[in-house]
Amino acid sequence: MKVIKIAKPGFNVETEDDPNNLVFDSRLNHLKNKLAGSFTQTVANGATYTKTVAHGLTGKHPLCMAYFRDTSASNWYITMSTYVTPFLNRKSIGLHVEIYSDTTNVYIKVRNSSGSSKEVEVQYEIFYENA
Repeated sequence: MKVIKIAKPGFNVETEDDPNNLVFDSRLNHLKNKLAGSFTQTVANGATYTKTVAHGLTGKHPLCMAYFRDTSASNWYITMSTYVTPFLNRKSIGLHVEIYSDTTNVYIKVRNSSGSSKEVEVQYEIFYENA
């Protein structure tokens, strides 16, 4: 098996096996990107739009993350998977974005309470762990 390692400064990458002295070691478990995608959706004031994405990780609740913005602005915001409390309004832009998963799908829910119709752009990533 080929191994990729990156040692911290002052440590020899060829002989170092202590994970605390390595920046990266391919023999360890690392978070990996399973799926990534994006969509743009116009959401009327007071309305909710839900995007469903099949993640293909049967029996797992994967970690997931979404970046989003009102397309009329340049600021991007971030939300991560949640099971208890939904992501709430950032910077009073009136867009509420929540991302969560079950054992089959990831759901990205966009709620607009801005007072007018908004076009939202969302980019998402779904992760998994594999030894």
